[in-house]
Amino acid sequence: MPEDKKRDPMPPPDATPEEIGEFWDTHSLADYWDEIQEVEFKVNLKPKPNLIHVEHEIVEQINAHATEQGISVEKLVNLWLREKLQRIDTNQPTHIP
Repeated sequence: MPEDKKRDPMPPPDATPEEIGEFWDTHSLADYWDEIQEVEFKVNLKPKPNLIHVEHEIVEQINAHATEQGISVEKLVNLWLREKLQRIDTNQPTHIP
C-alpha cells in the first residue's frame, strides 16, 4: 500500500466474527502485514458423536452383554455393527426383520 494512502483500522479485539469477516472480505492482509503477529494455539478435535434412537429394551440387553464382556457399550455396539457389515459385504445371509 502506498505510504500516502490512509488505511482503515483493523477490527478491535472484541469484534464479532461477522465484523471481522466483513472487514477481511474488503481488505487485503498484505496492506496490514506490519500489524500482524504470529500466534500459537492448540486445537483439540474430538469426533462428533453420531446419535441414533435405540429401543429401550435393546439398550438394556446391550448394556447387559457389555457388562458381561467387561467392555463399554460403545465398543460392543461398534464390534457388532462391524461384524454385521462384514457379513453383508461378503454376501453372507443376514436376517433383517
